Amino acid sequence: MGVEAEIAQAIAEGVGGRLAPAERRSLSVRPSRNAEAYDHFLRGNYLLARREPAAARLAIDQYQQAVALDSSFIAALARIGYSDALFLDWGWTYPGLTWDTILARGFAVADRALRLDSAAADAWMTRGYLLSLKNPRTLEGVDAAFQRAIALDPRNAEAYHQYGYLLIIGGRDSTGLRMFRRALALEPERPITLVTLAFLRHLQRRDDEARALCDSAIALVPDAGWAYARRSMWRPRSDITGSLTDAQTAARLEPADYPLEAEAALAAAEFRNGDSASARARLATVTKSFDLMGSQVAYLVGTAFGVMGDADGAMGILNRMRPQGAFLWTLMRDPWFDGIRNDPRFQALAEQSRPPSPED
Repeated sequence: MGVEAEIAQAIAEGVGGRLAPAERRSLSVRPSRNAEAYDHFLRGNYLLARREPAAARLAIDQYQQAVALDSSFIAALARIGYSDALFLDWGWTYPGLTWDTILARGFAVADRALRLDSAAADAWMTRGYLLSLKNPRTLEGVDAAFQRAIALDPRNAEAYHQYGYLLIIGGRDSTGLRMFRRALALEPERPITLVTLAFLRHLQRRDDEARALCDSAIALVPDAGWAYARRSMWRPRSDITGSLTDAQTAARLEPADYPLEAEAALAAAEFRNGDSASARARLATVTKSFDLMGSQVAYLVGTAFGVMGDADGAMGILNRMRPQGAFLWTLMRDPWFDGIRNDPRFQALAEQSRPPSPED
């Protein structure tokens, strides 16, 4: 075993317990010996990192091409299922497929990958993410799957990132923060991790830090509308001009198949800037777009209603969000909901969504 693999093994055992011999061997195995397949895999990772629906669909195509060239390329196979989980979490549409169909397809891919190689870190990461969507109230199975993924591949920044987010969803902010820091130590230029860390800081009412983290992410991906939409919502409350400018930029950059986040941010910024009529009309259009909303878009649309102090509008969105459970409970922690937090409907929904034992 080479020095790099020995270091990886030592880190892995420190994170997830002692590994079986076959799992130790997996740390030093190249993901694919087919150069063309590996190129497709890297292209898929790049596209997926953009966190946009059209790019994610192209990422799935790239992973499928990688598997077609190398049927033993388990990481590429697993990331097809991981992409499915992202579609559900973000609320992206996949033509011809329902929410339940996408979830079932994701599990089928993850299970197939694990049957082929039970020591496949990306397959455990995918399974953990899918389990959070299947069991959103309890998050049953999520910890074990992600801890296994990290033990098998302690250099997997995506696993640290996604586990960090799900820890926050479960109310375990401190542990989630440690996972984000590990992801960024491995890959300092990870826009999605910087923005998700900004989300945590916003929940903790540290909006100056949230804005600075979004600044760093936008410097890396200046064409990412989703990053501007979030910076618009998480700027300090006094920075109305900055919020409006960010929201307008998000609207200009919004993908044609996923405009709702930008529209929500723009409605909130317009309301704060005194144009309540335009804000309400914009949100009225948005709320007619989908019967069910993924957690990411429902969060921004619901928060926009929170900015307006509109309890009826916020509750209408939050009740349509999928998944519910801990995802909903965490998003309802947002300070923009303070104006409606005492509404009995809001309190009841938050309580029924609370994860079993949030630690922070």
